[in-house]
Amino acid sequence: MKKLLSAILALTLLFALLVIPASAKTLQSAKAEKIFFYATNADGTDVLLKVIPLADLKAISHGQADGKNYYISSTDNYPTTQFCEARGVTIPELVDYVKKVTTVNGASALGYAGEDKLYLMATDSYGNYNKNWTYNALYGQKRYYFEGLFKSWSTAWEIAGEDNSKFGLTMAEYNAKYKDSDPNYAAKKAVFDGGVVSVPILATESFSGRTTTDTLVASTEIGIADYLKANGGVAAGSLKNMLTDETALRLALPMTEADLYAAHRTSFDNFKWTYNVKLEQSTAPPR
Repeated sequence: MKKLLSAILALTLLFALLVIPASAKTLQSAKAEKIFFYATNADGTDVLLKVIPLADLKAISHGQADGKNYYISSTDNYPTTQFCEARGVTIPELVDYVKKVTTVNGASALGYAGEDKLYLMATDSYGNYNKNWTYNALYGQKRYYFEGLFKSWSTAWEIAGEDNSKFGLTMAEYNAKYKDSDPNYAAKKAVFDGGVVSVPILATESFSGRTTTDTLVASTEIGIADYLKANGGVAAGSLKNMLTDETALRLALPMTEADLYAAHRTSFDNFKWTYNVKLEQSTAPPR
């Protein structure tokens, strides 16, 4: 009996080691207390320009032009819809700030435009830059907040299989292959027509969750349906009193037209716990 019990306990421990960390890791990741900002010079050397405390970034953070927080609509791998409310800075604002506060020579040549690329490293990235974005990808196309997504979306919106929902189709591909046969096209267009233009930010304070539940789901995102209900069924502004820096710094990424029509699972790109940023310009600044 003792041997049987020991075997059961051993198997239970092994299961916990194999299964729990994968889900708990996200919940227990350490927030970014500061950001290490690097730029690659003409010699290909990554130069540390500034270590910026989170408190300093909070001091320059802001909401939208009207003073309200930024709103981000997205879908995820549950699959379901997510809503995020946030305050922060745009990437060009961050680059301009670094130019002002760094003492490194050549910083006046810093910029973020065109095919300049920004690499992001999170506290749970094991020292790897596992996200990168060009300016054109982040800001070279219109992005939107879709309040209507939360009432209209269903899993039937996803087309071309799970992989394409995760990694995306272009609008040209959607229009050519799927638009005419998409039974949800009219509903998607109604949501798109009600969209509000927005921009990506690096959020110093934010809060997010799945809009279709009021419980913790899949050990990654809480349910915020009750917050929406308390706000008259409207997501925008429903989390204004909940903002925290526990997921700082988060790349909060509004959706594109293609994200909506092809029903991409976009929450994957709302990258949390960023503590290391590297700017790689198409024309690198001198050493």
